[in-house]
Amino acid sequence: MPGLPALLTFIFGFKGLFILGFMAPSENAYPSHLTMQIGLARTFLNDGEFEKAGVLLESAIAQLTKIFPQDDIRVLACRSHFLQALQIQKNRKEALIQAEKILLGVEANLQQSLMMNSPVETTFHLIKLRIPLDAILSYLATEDFPEELENLTAQTFCMIEAMRSSWITSTRIKRAIAKNPGMKKLAEEIKKETEQIAVNARSKATREGLNQPLEKRDAATRDLARLLAKETVPILPSLTFSDYASRLSPGEAALTTCAFTRSRLDEQDPQNRYRATHLVSFVITSEGALSAIDLGPESLIEKAVSDFRQGISTSMSGTYHPDKKLRSLVFDPISHAVTRCSRIFLATDDVLRMIPFDALFQGKRLVGDRFEIANLNSLDDLFAPRTRPENPWFISSGGVDYLRIATQGFFRTGVTASELSDLDLTGCRLAVSCDQENQTEDLGRVGSQLLFRRQVLQTAGARATLTSLWKAPDPATREFMILFYRKLFVDRLSLREALWQSKMEVRESRPHPGNWAGWVLTGRDA
Repeated sequence: MPGLPALLTFIFGFKGLFILGFMAPSENAYPSHLTMQIGLARTFLNDGEFEKAGVLLESAIAQLTKIFPQDDIRVLACRSHFLQALQIQKNRKEALIQAEKILLGVEANLQQSLMMNSPVETTFHLIKLRIPLDAILSYLATEDFPEELENLTAQTFCMIEAMRSSWITSTRIKRAIAKNPGMKKLAEEIKKETEQIAVNARSKATREGLNQPLEKRDAATRDLARLLAKETVPILPSLTFSDYASRLSPGEAALTTCAFTRSRLDEQDPQNRYRATHLVSFVITSEGALSAIDLGPESLIEKAVSDFRQGISTSMSGTYHPDKKLRSLVFDPISHAVTRCSRIFLATDDVLRMIPFDALFQGKRLVGDRFEIANLNSLDDLFAPRTRPENPWFISSGGVDYLRIATQGFFRTGVTASELSDLDLTGCRLAVSCDQENQTEDLGRVGSQLLFRRQVLQTAGARATLTSLWKAPDPATREFMILFYRKLFVDRLSLREALWQSKMEVRESRPHPGNWAGWVLTGRDA
């Protein structure tokens, strides 16, 4: 599948198109009379006639659910508009009901995709689900009654993590189905009945005509989920907020971020509509506390990330002046939630993958001096056993000549993601990839590619990956690698301990962060 990296770049690199309604249901996706009704409701929303808009949207939802399942993207999109109308009318009770129905629909929709589709198809499908999910995140970011929204916030957090790990989950499901004829038959049944539901909807079938294939699909889905559970393959709904909190020991916290299109109507001036891509951060502590924190517009954060990386790449041999702006945007807002913690598990999104959190300066100290930072591809990695292998194994893919392989042979530099995805790396403790360029433009795209590379290696079986966020000078890289391997093989330190101590020793002789800060360890053994 040679075009896969380019495909994922396309999918993740154009979040701005969500703001314009990209991948929203097209005009001919709805029955013609409902297309007009929903269009009129949106006009009422823009004109400030929120009560009229709500009446039309509620009627449209009632009619849509006679034709389509509750998890159909058209139903979810219509509920998203209705949620906005209810929120601005301050109908909190009904707004919460609609938000919960949207979330249940997103969960069921994603579950169907994971069982039916390939990882690539599922990745494309996630674009459609971002629209209703953005509506919920906008709702949570705007409301000021967190206690009433505590359960919805926790469920939304779990859904975001399920979507973040969908590539790995989908790959595991496909492998399990391929080995089991019974599972394969059920997956085919789910796909067949889903297609029949679509046919019935297009032909304006009655509710009875929809119910029969829907019941068959749901029964096959339950049976397949049961079989997958026996093979220890997670399938929604598999993890709750309590499950995540239970994996944290005293003094630990988990932090995850997600980009979303925040939309807000001005009650006094409906024409003044705010729409921008924001980053939201969820923080969990071992005590079971959950905080959802809007970090603000992604454009401001991306500019700060770009300035941070530019400052590193242009003055590696000179004096470095710590950048406080980036830390104030991405770490200070969550610091109050982790004051009693010493270790933070981190699963970031988009541009935030391109910075080393432990190397952000707090005065003359680093965040890593105060907190032990453990980077994960998703928080689902918390459920893997925490191991300390006696004999670590390695695979290297990248452009540094002195790195060598210690598993079943050597792999050439420049190995592609599609080649890696076909490998069996179940005995691999650590994969090292160090060919990252000093790129400061289009950081969201590069961050998505970086996550994809890590996920491909993890899917193939590697328990951890060591990646470079920029190209460090060769002498510093050589010094770091010698120290890192010595601490692993001679001193028998854990991966995280070996990484941090090696970075700090390089820092003593080469203080500029460009020499040591870019190395990031990610994965189950991180």
